[in-house]
Amino acid sequence: MTSERFMKLVSILVLGLFILPLGACRTYSMLEEQQEIDRAKLGERALTAERPIDIKEAPPANVLVEQQIGGTYEFTAPDTTTRLSQKNGDVAIYTFYMGRPKPTDKPIVTISVGPKFARTTDAAGYRQVGSRTYLLNGLPAQEYTGYTPTGEAFAELLITRAEGDALHALAVAKTAEERKVALDILASIKWQAR
Repeated sequence: MTSERFMKLVSILVLGLFILPLGACRTYSMLEEQQEIDRAKLGERALTAERPIDIKEAPPANVLVEQQIGGTYEFTAPDTTTRLSQKNGDVAIYTFYMGRPKPTDKPIVTISVGPKFARTTDAAGYRQVGSRTYLLNGLPAQEYTGYTPTGEAFAELLITRAEGDALHALAVAKTAEERKVALDILASIKWQAR
C-alpha cells in the first residue's frame, strides 16, 4: 500500500513539474498589447536645404568623362609597434613590427597600396582555413585566413576600389599578443577621400 501511495505521489509531482512551466509560458507580455502611436508634430512651413544643390549641365553624349576621386588609405597602429615605410614606383609599402625590431624579426603586418595586387597566401605550403567577402569600414574586402608553412596564423586582406587603387594587407602572428595587435591594425583600415 505504501509503494502504491508513493507511486501516486511521484506521478503527481512529475505531472506538476511538466504543467508548471506550461502555465508560466502564458504570462503577460507588453509586446502583445496594442501600443499607442506617437508621431512627430509637423510644422506648416517646408524646410530648405542649408546648402543649395548645384546641378551642372550634363556633358554631350559623345564625350567620355572619367571622374577620378582622389584619396588615401588610413590605418592606425599602437605606440608599441614600429612602422617602416617605403615607396617603390606606384606601390607604397608599410611594415609594422612589435616593439623595436631586430634584423632577423619579421613584420606582423605588411600593408601595400598600389594599382593592383594578387593573393600571396595561395602559394604552396600555406593552409587556408577560411575566406570571406565583406565590407570593411565601407570598403569591399576579401579576407583569407589560415596558417603559414611554419605554422603561424595569417590573415590576408585584398581591398580594391572601383577607381583602381588597391590595398593588400598581410598579418602574420606567432603569439596571441601579436595577433591582437595585427587584427587591430587591419580593422582600422579606412579610405579617406581628398
